[in-house]
Amino acid sequence: MSTKKTRCDGLSPAPSLQLSPLANAARVTSALAGIGQTMETAYAHWRVGQPAQASVLCEGVLQVAPLHAPALHLLGLVAHADGRIEEALSLLELACAQADAPADFHSNHAEISRQSGLLDRAERAARRALSLEPDHPAAVANLGIILQEAGQLEASHELLSRTAQEIQGDADAFNNLGNTLQLMGRFKEAERSYLAAIDLDPSHEAARCNLASLQRVWGTFDVAIQTYRQVLEMNPQNIPAYIGLAEAHGTCRRTRLALQELDKLASFFPSDLQAQRLRVQLLLDSSDLEAAEEALLALPSSAPEPWHDRLLQARLLAMRGNAHQALEACRQAREVSQGHPLALTAHAMALARAGEATQACLDLRQLLEQSPACAGAWLALAELAPERLSARDITSMRAALDQGVARGMHWQDVVALQRALGHALLETREEESALAAYQLANASEAIARPFDPARFESWVDRQIATHASLLDSGQGRQPFSPVFVIGMPHAGADLVACMLRGGSCLIEAPFDPVGHLLTSITQEDDRLFDATVPLEGLSDDDHAELARYYLDCVNATSLRVDACPANFLFVGAIARIFPAARFIVCGRDPLENCLACYQRPPWHGPAFPRDLHGLGIYYRQYVRLMRHWKAYLQPSQLLEIDHAVLLDDPVRVAQQIAAFCRLPCALPSAGLLARAARHAEALAPLKRCVQPLHPLLAALRGMQADGTREKRLG
Repeated sequence: MSTKKTRCDGLSPAPSLQLSPLANAARVTSALAGIGQTMETAYAHWRVGQPAQASVLCEGVLQVAPLHAPALHLLGLVAHADGRIEEALSLLELACAQADAPADFHSNHAEISRQSGLLDRAERAARRALSLEPDHPAAVANLGIILQEAGQLEASHELLSRTAQEIQGDADAFNNLGNTLQLMGRFKEAERSYLAAIDLDPSHEAARCNLASLQRVWGTFDVAIQTYRQVLEMNPQNIPAYIGLAEAHGTCRRTRLALQELDKLASFFPSDLQAQRLRVQLLLDSSDLEAAEEALLALPSSAPEPWHDRLLQARLLAMRGNAHQALEACRQAREVSQGHPLALTAHAMALARAGEATQACLDLRQLLEQSPACAGAWLALAELAPERLSARDITSMRAALDQGVARGMHWQDVVALQRALGHALLETREEESALAAYQLANASEAIARPFDPARFESWVDRQIATHASLLDSGQGRQPFSPVFVIGMPHAGADLVACMLRGGSCLIEAPFDPVGHLLTSITQEDDRLFDATVPLEGLSDDDHAELARYYLDCVNATSLRVDACPANFLFVGAIARIFPAARFIVCGRDPLENCLACYQRPPWHGPAFPRDLHGLGIYYRQYVRLMRHWKAYLQPSQLLEIDHAVLLDDPVRVAQQIAAFCRLPCALPSAGLLARAARHAEALAPLKRCVQPLHPLLAALRGMQADGTREKRLG
């Protein structure tokens, strides 16, 4: 009997497959060659924008070799491009765990980890890439950027400087170095790095965008706008360029142009969070509260750094007169931000406007202990309680200012420190030094917000020449009688409005429905003075429609009166829309009023002068215009309030206002009145500075001549 086994089908069994070592090696080599060819095809699909085909090939490779690093790596890139971030990170981590993973894989792992905020993981991956290939350009760049974001600026600077010197002709290296230098405040060196990148590669969009951003930091807005436009000529879908353009236009009070740039961006990328937040801010700037609320509600609820959205909400609530809700929104922003200086400062100022100045000052002091160079906190403290600033504080502010200017500090931070220093020096009776500090601050702001005295005077001439008959022509229409509080800035309109809001809160940036209405006519904020020209040809029905639109805007708020001081400019237009409108006219000593405006010029509203001579001209034109309006309005439409009387006898003034408006009126809190009185007292020493104030005094002396001129025009 044979011992050979047989199969159940009666056939002899097949011989066992046992290849020689040489044959087995040949089979493995053939299989690997097939995988290699498959991966080459997969990467080719990826490079031409065919991720689906690339994924299919990679999945097939992983069926044969489950830990194949190139396949895992490419699938990670596809997942990242598709927005599946966690899956991408998992695949890249697994790919880089393989012994044969090259530096490219680790570098990509580092970049995607950085984009996900995993900076420690990103740094480890970048350093692993450089350990495999010390001169790997992408890994060096990635590590430099990672160190930037981790706050390790010196290490980032050292790495990127060495790379820029060693790798000739690398525009990216100079661009990345410029970014680190800008974060370090070394703006001149940053500019040189960006220009070097552009010299090496004139089509380098990122370097041009970063250069434009730096130009905005310096306050050279028109130059920045030109640079951004160069970027958009190269790439009409460059997102940072559109956002930068919108921010530059917004700073220069060209809100409509800014919104147009955001509209262009939204046409191809509507979900950019920075652009969405900027839109809300710009709509608030233009007092379009309904559109601002709509844009605010459209922000994603899960957006990063949600404290930004709370501050936008606080501003909207404040402009609608909901001061206590605004304070609560600021409190939420402070908590959510985990101590961000901007949120802390905003909350402190909201506390002060609610009459809690003592707590606000304590919070600002605590912030300055942690961040002694925080310009916004210094200015807020100097605005609230300059008498609490010591000689040591003045030294600290000067040091922060000197260091900041030497490095190239953001122009708005320079302005804040200069203005804060001016307030502090005024308290120590260093009047001329205080005036010099204000002059520097105002000169910087004037670049962003220029004022043309000749144009303004010409506009006032036109109002006086044309509005007499217009004021008379609307008297027969329906007698809506809203109340407008008008006057120069710092003449008391804020306190009067506070009385009519229950006496509890001031509003930093008041709702300006008249400005919004007129801007809707010109479609451009910096041409607001042109807005009344189209009104001259409107019919009574047109004015009635404007009245309805105005009331719809105001009725959406809890405001009882329109207290935007700049309304004095548009009394003629207001009286045509509302023939029975009533006006509370706030007045103040001319020199004192102009000095208060020099200290704290308004940021919002129409163009306003920031030099002493321009202030004198502006005040003269204000007096001319108010004299004209008073001549054509009925006495029953006017109530005049003097700033000094308001501070000396607020009870009597409150009674007058209540009788005139037929509305409840309450006294401002004792803290708000005391702060207003301190601000007025602090100006007294400045009046003695005859020589520095000569341009203002000379301009104010012409007011009597203006009265004679007005009679001739009439």
